[in-house]
Amino acid sequence: MNHVITITRQFGSMGRHIGMQVAEIMGYKYLDRDILEDTAKTMDVSLERLFLLEDKNIQGYHRMAYPFGFGDGVMQRKMFQVQSELVKKYAGTEDCVIIGRCADYVLKDWDNVFSVFIYAPYLDRISNSVEKLGIKASEAKIIVDEVDYARELCYEKFTKTEFNTTNYRDLLINSSILGRHRTADLIAGMAKKYFKEG
Repeated sequence: MNHVITITRQFGSMGRHIGMQVAEIMGYKYLDRDILEDTAKTMDVSLERLFLLEDKNIQGYHRMAYPFGFGDGVMQRKMFQVQSELVKKYAGTEDCVIIGRCADYVLKDWDNVFSVFIYAPYLDRISNSVEKLGIKASEAKIIVDEVDYARELCYEKFTKTEFNTTNYRDLLINSSILGRHRTADLIAGMAKKYFKEG
C-alpha cells in the first residue's frame, strides 16, 4: 500500500518548504497548490478564469488570499471538488506529500495517511516572511494576517471545521522550535514509524 503525508500549515511557518524537504527525504512525489491547479485546469477549462488574477492586480503572495482561486462561490466549490478528486487520485496511486488543499479533511477516512499541522508563533512567522520574501515587517504583517484569515475562512467553508482543529491530524508541530531542516527530519521519522506500525 502506498503512503501519503498531508501538511496543513500557517503562513510563514515554513510549512511549504518543510513539506518539500519531507518529500525529498521520503522519496515521495510532492504536490502543492501550483501542481494541483495546473492539473485541475486541464481537467476543466472553465476553471481557468479563476486564476486570471493579473486583471485584479493580485500577484505574488497576495494570491494566497484566494486558496481556491478568484471567483464566485460556485466556481470555488467546483475547484475544491476537482482538486479533492485529484488528491484522492494521487493518494490512491503513489506515495506523496500533499500541501494544503484541505487534504487532511479530504483523506480523513483513509488508513494510509499521516496528517501534519505546522504552526509557529506570530512574530516568528512575521520574521520568516521578512527573510524569505525580502519585504518589510509592516508588509509581512499585512500578508500574514490576510492569508491567515483567508485560509481559516476557506478551510471552515469546505470542511465545516475550524482551521486550527486537532481533528484529522496526527501531528501538530511548532516549526520555530527545531527550524526547517530538523522539523522535516522529525516529520519524516515519525511518518516512517507511523506507516511501519500502521
